[in-house]
Amino acid sequence: MPIVPADELLSHARSVLKPTTIQYTNHMGQVHHEKIGPDGIESTEPDVTSYSGDRFDGSYAKLKPYLYVGSEDTSRNLEKLKEIGITHIINLATYCPNSFPDEFTYLKIDIFDMPEKDIKQHFIQIRDFIEEGRKSGGTVYVHCNAGISRAPTSCISYLMWKDQVTKAVAFDYIRSRRFVLPNEGFMEQLDKYEIELKLVGSKSTVDPEN
Repeated sequence: MPIVPADELLSHARSVLKPTTIQYTNHMGQVHHEKIGPDGIESTEPDVTSYSGDRFDGSYAKLKPYLYVGSEDTSRNLEKLKEIGITHIINLATYCPNSFPDEFTYLKIDIFDMPEKDIKQHFIQIRDFIEEGRKSGGTVYVHCNAGISRAPTSCISYLMWKDQVTKAVAFDYIRSRRFVLPNEGFMEQLDKYEIELKLVGSKSTVDPEN
């Protein structure tokens, strides 16, 4: 092994590093690949496959044929809402009025994204509204402001009930399609809801088609 002078150690270490690529997901759920070489990060490229199909479209994600989750951006985009077939909207965003009350059926729930807020009290109402949309042949869009905490929490609660899965299974399913991060208080409330749903855990996966 060659002896390297102290003042040349850093440059030598960089010279022997093998180029590598790492993958990370940003706060909007976009997947990027970073190429790292001797001089550090050489380039950052988006993974275009993460934007295709139903997995990701910047502000929303498809969970089931009749259920989408996302941010308030899509809730104000009439063309996009009609394109993906939305008929019902659950609006959990603060300071965000229902944009198209003459076009869609709304459920407006005013709740702040704070751990101490009781979102669990709305789970049954949310479930029934989604079921109303599904049974009528419609499609439901659930959104808050960023689509990261309140809306995903609501969808997790629905998937737990609908697919009889644990919070962890429902969370991982949604996380596979969009970056979500419910606050710790909401996660604890989902734990309590899991105990109440006695059939939860009888299935190991979410059915994306039913």
